[in-house]
Amino acid sequence: MTPTAIDVTRPETTAHSGGTAGYQTYLARFPEKNLSVAAMCNGYPPSSGDVVYSVVDEILGPFPAAAEQKAGLTLSEDQLKKYVGTWKNEKTRNANQIALDKGELKINGGPLKPFAEGAFMIGDRKAKFIPNKDGVPERLEIVNTDGSVTKLILEPEWKPGDLNEFAGDWYSEEAQSRVSIKVENGKAFLILRPVARFELKPAYKDAFNVPGYIMWFTRDRTGKVTELHVGGGRMRDMLFDRVRK
Repeated sequence: MTPTAIDVTRPETTAHSGGTAGYQTYLARFPEKNLSVAAMCNGYPPSSGDVVYSVVDEILGPFPAAAEQKAGLTLSEDQLKKYVGTWKNEKTRNANQIALDKGELKINGGPLKPFAEGAFMIGDRKAKFIPNKDGVPERLEIVNTDGSVTKLILEPEWKPGDLNEFAGDWYSEEAQSRVSIKVENGKAFLILRPVARFELKPAYKDAFNVPGYIMWFTRDRTGKVTELHVGGGRMRDMLFDRVRK
């Protein structure tokens, strides 16, 4: 499943994903509904998470109904478009997409329902955009049902210049594993031997989305790309060092 900061459209969910070498799994539990659904896939696509939630929606219906009752403010597209963009989770670095869809603001495909200026409901959670001194939204704070706060930061659009900066073989001492990144026809691909291959989708500066994970690169003082970091699910930061370019 494409990495997200939280499952914003299904607040009752307890879920966890996993995957290796192209295989992927996803388990979602809905304690209040006495329901659990799991999917195991031997390739991608489809996303195991998408499979699970398509089954859940068939059983329980689309989520959430409560948000529609709490949100009563109507905003124009001109008022909403300032929130559109890529929002990075402060802790996990996952990239969340806020977009306008037929006049409705959505985060990762789930509705953001306005109820006050700069304030929205995501399911049964409150979300508030924090502007900078010029009044431009730069942070989004989401109050979760357990009282914790998820903080997202707006990232500018990024179009990589030279993808070959990221190409080569990368090794993780922690995982005892090697991965390769290759550039073909202007696109970068993650190669997991023996057969798995995934396109890297630019997320924000020096970071890419790959199914189930967020990957970001760090540079030395001269600006040279030197380290690869991978996060996903409960794995926050697995370090890979370049072993061959």
